[in-house]
Amino acid sequence: MRLDLFLKKTLIIKRRTLAQELIKSGRVFVNGSIAKPGKDVKAGDIIVFPLRRRKLTIKVKEIPSRPVKKGDELNYYEILKEEIIQ
Repeated sequence: MRLDLFLKKTLIIKRRTLAQELIKSGRVFVNGSIAKPGKDVKAGDIIVFPLRRRKLTIKVKEIPSRPVKKGDELNYYEILKEEIIQ
């Protein structure tokens, strides 16, 4: 699944266009490399990105096959690290 679509479908970012803008800014990394919106993500990938005033590191647990319901999003990723950005 595309990175921008994963971030949107798992409710991390509300709109795909916002996900694309964040990724295109060069501040999103997948497995240590700068990512592009079309980067294919799979289970086990590590994604690092800024969100609001935090820097999140998440691990993809599963790729959703349909839209994710609110409250079920943590079935698809695990937060490994959360840092406050000053």
